[in-house]
Amino acid sequence: LEIDQSLFKWINQKGAFSLGDSFFPFLTNILHVPSTLGTLLLLLILWAIWKRQKALPYIAALFLSVGVTDLFSFRVIKQIFYRPRPYLTQPQTVVRVPYAPKSSSFPSNHAANTAALATILSWAFPQGRVFFWMIAFLMGYSRIYVGVHYPSDVLAGWFLGAFIAWSVKIAIMTYLNKKRPDILDS
Repeated sequence: LEIDQSLFKWINQKGAFSLGDSFFPFLTNILHVPSTLGTLLLLLILWAIWKRQKALPYIAALFLSVGVTDLFSFRVIKQIFYRPRPYLTQPQTVVRVPYAPKSSSFPSNHAANTAALATILSWAFPQGRVFFWMIAFLMGYSRIYVGVHYPSDVLAGWFLGAFIAWSVKIAIMTYLNKKRPDILDS
């Protein structure tokens, strides 16, 4: 707990810099921008048209992974393991977003959801693995930087999202290997 709080203070207070004060709040809120979601949906539709049936298992895995991760994290884990947000327990916390979330700090849904995305996108596009995980890392880091999560909240979110996405991937691959092995052939 002391390490977690010390690392939080270092990132949130001592590790702050002017570019970070602009970039990390933008990144942490990027999925709340309607044009971002619209662009992502358009890319998924274009991918489905371009690759036809080959893209469908990956798209299904994306939606299923993120959906299950988000629901399980928010509706189950956050309710069982309530942890106050850092700004409620650390008086020196700098909150760099215009809102103060009221839900439990543990685990970070942003970290969990981006880890689920990174896991499935790394399966679909192995050559982009480093990029996808860099985005997941930056999203998790942004949640600490803006003052709404502890590092352990982010780590738990990453593990949860990756585990759920990996489980979904295995389930889909097992099903397709039995029922439609032609779809998995590239």
